[in-house]
Amino acid sequence: MAPRGRSPSFRSIGPFLERDGSPSTVPGHFPYDARTMREMIGGRSDNSQLNAERDLAHLILCAFPLDRGVAAPRPAAGGWPLIAQAAEANGLAPMLYAALKKLDCLDEISPDIAERLRVSYLRTSVGNWCALQELASLLALFEREQVPVVLLKGSALITTLYADAALRPLSDLDVLVPDAALPRVRSLLVGRGFEPNEEAWYTPSQPLAQELTFNRGGKRPATIDVHWHLLSWAYYREATSIDWFWQRTTEARLNERVVQVFSPEAQLLHLVAHCMLHRRPVRLLWSYDVALLLARYGAQMSWNEVIEMATKFRLGLVLRAGLLEVGSRWGVHAPADVMASLGAMRPTAAERAVFRVASARHRELQRLANVLCLPGPGTKLASGLRVIFPRLADVQTRRGVANAWLIPWCYLSHMFSIMGKTWRSAVSIIQTNLEASR
Repeated sequence: MAPRGRSPSFRSIGPFLERDGSPSTVPGHFPYDARTMREMIGGRSDNSQLNAERDLAHLILCAFPLDRGVAAPRPAAGGWPLIAQAAEANGLAPMLYAALKKLDCLDEISPDIAERLRVSYLRTSVGNWCALQELASLLALFEREQVPVVLLKGSALITTLYADAALRPLSDLDVLVPDAALPRVRSLLVGRGFEPNEEAWYTPSQPLAQELTFNRGGKRPATIDVHWHLLSWAYYREATSIDWFWQRTTEARLNERVVQVFSPEAQLLHLVAHCMLHRRPVRLLWSYDVALLLARYGAQMSWNEVIEMATKFRLGLVLRAGLLEVGSRWGVHAPADVMASLGAMRPTAAERAVFRVASARHRELQRLANVLCLPGPGTKLASGLRVIFPRLADVQTRRGVANAWLIPWCYLSHMFSIMGKTWRSAVSIIQTNLEASR
């Protein structure tokens, strides 16, 4: 089964995009080239990788069109190993298999690639079934204990946007709970055999923490991320009301159970923020999630509320960049007046600076900037020291050090490593900005 959407109609209308990087002439698609993509993802990109990702998106759109126009044309033959690699790297291998099967072109690729994609689809199907069964069991437990829960990200999208759960891999289960309920949730999960990830950076006592990960091994392995907030960046979290998200929930069904998910407006803000601020380059799976949301709910969405809250939460630049990303990748666009309103915003210098660093691909510089965004010099200092000098147990685990005499050297090496990576990240961002301005 396909993602919930329109049935395909095929038409051969020429190449999807030119191999020299010039924009596509396909009707109904937002043209983008290599330079535009470099600006979006904050760094250099290999042309062969970009071509493979474009062909991957092209195939998926051909099988499962999202926009109101004609379906995308099928790509030229060749390059299947790179397309398969792009699918696996972007979490779209199961969907690529389903697309190729629907287009009846599995025989165009080598048997080993076809088998890899088939196994990925089957593993995702079985893994998601087990994960959703575990989630239903946990939700029943939370309900008995009167703990409010909202499903997040893949856990919510499978129940609302995807007709076939095997198309949307779940690496973990994400839920939102009130921060006051976190001790009770922790106790319940530990009682079910889960162990909390106690790394210093993610413990609830840390100002930058917004989730706690619980892992369980054995015969029924599972990972659940328990969130009490949605944004890890201090600058955005300070302005973002988690109460607003709690007030914008709606019912969905997981098997026979009624569950809570975000309304389309709240879902859009959360998915775009996760897509643009979580990791670089943007994973195609995450932008496809947003494209599906827009294709299904865009016409009935309260865009005035979306723009108002994005402005209030300092997410205007994030929302605009995310919508442009989705439009360029998947051909699904927000209304023109919405994009005009977002383009007419006048963000502050601080908002522009934070977004530039937050949307870069360099983790070390992001951590430093995030610490500097915390309120109060004492909090900044304490959090900065936590980054530079993590807990002894974490250092020993990460470095594999058993000899106590080597611990000082490990801390010194860690400190210089952070300084070097931060410097290289800053230089790379400056070079990227200069390239984008040419």
